[in-house]
Amino acid sequence: MPKAKSFICNPNTVFNGEIVITNEGKQVKHDIANWQGSENHNWGSKHTDEYAWGQVAGFDNNEEAFLECITARIKIGPYIRLN
Repeated sequence: MPKAKSFICNPNTVFNGEIVITNEGKQVKHDIANWQGSENHNWGSKHTDEYAWGQVAGFDNNEEAFLECITARIKIGPYIRLN
């Protein structure tokens, strides 16, 4: 318990590249240059019933600071219980 797990593979990673969004046959390209973030992986036999996740990659006074947090509620029988 719980049946879902979260793993932070690469915290405070810098991303470069592009995102292409297609809507009704029209493509819009967005360039990604030095975006801070993290590479994460959720795994397990079942996704969490309810959860909230937050991330801050780089603070105003410290670009290398990194904060990631999660809170979740899982179902146990017909009830939902805080985890």
